[in-house]
Amino acid sequence: MHLVDLVGVYGVDAVPPELKGFVHFQANMEKLELTGSERVALLVVQNTESHIAVFIDKVGGIKEIEDRLGKQQSRLSEGARVGLLRAIGQ
Repeated sequence: MHLVDLVGVYGVDAVPPELKGFVHFQANMEKLELTGSERVALLVVQNTESHIAVFIDKVGGIKEIEDRLGKQQSRLSEGARVGLLRAIGQ
């Protein structure tokens, strides 16, 4: 299992330029048309450059995120879990 950390939670317009590609890739996968006002959590798999974008307003809860990561043989670090719970209001 790979550990995943939280990079940060941003408005789509405020995502650091070097990470915008990950956001747009995920939006295309989910067939989302971005307006710029969406909130997105950016995660990173420890010891890699692999980033995962999670659209906060579209996610059904922490379990949905954990299930998605489990399919990729990854899991949230405790700090990332706490940060995401705060961000999604659970």
